[in-house]
Amino acid sequence: MKKHLVLILALCLALMLFAGCGGNTDDTYSKFSSAVEKTNALESLQGTATMIMTIDSDEILMTTDFKQKIENGNLTVYQKHSYKGELLSEQYYSDGFMYMSMFMFGEEIKFKKETPMEDAKTMSVVDFKKKDLIRSSSEEVGKGTKYSVVIPSSAIKSYIKYNLDNAIDEEGTTYSDVTMHFIIDKAGYICELYMKFSVSISNPDGPDLSGFAEMTMTFNDPGEDVTIDLPDFSDYIDASNF
Repeated sequence: MKKHLVLILALCLALMLFAGCGGNTDDTYSKFSSAVEKTNALESLQGTATMIMTIDSDEILMTTDFKQKIENGNLTVYQKHSYKGELLSEQYYSDGFMYMSMFMFGEEIKFKKETPMEDAKTMSVVDFKKKDLIRSSSEEVGKGTKYSVVIPSSAIKSYIKYNLDNAIDEEGTTYSDVTMHFIIDKAGYICELYMKFSVSISNPDGPDLSGFAEMTMTFNDPGEDVTIDLPDFSDYIDASNF
């Protein structure tokens, strides 16, 4: 049951961040859409994503530092994954291969991975296609303009049902509304995103479970060039056919 809740929280964050939302098109959506389009047009981007999931008294804290660069039509990506401050893995994507250093297992592997350029353009930026906002507000902050929105809990259920085709049994599962904010910097780029919601699951065979998930994504100096230094990959084991 606890693994079930972990899966729900993680999938909800992924779906909310990369699948879009449903409803109206107010000024907040217009500002957001323009900033997303401008940020997606960048050929270099770097930042950090932090995800926290709390289930009863257990906490999962994952951090990913990332860089991506498109140069002469070629995509290069770097990601560093940490759990509660401990380095788990480093990943590079270059020349059609994904290279992974898995520090927990002491292994370095590579495998073929095609990454269409269109996917790369939205790899690190939320892309809302339709809106269903309960309310929104804005204020000026140091980085730029901060927009705060609330998305209804019904949106999460519809995402899971549509995207996962009932892969998760939702009977007895209750979601909160989603609170989110994004900051558009003075140059018109997205520079920060934040999202939080909670989930509870009734358990007929034991105590009920409850938890919450939140994610913060920050983009460092959007619009500035990014340098990715590639290591020597000659000793990486080719796992393409495994």
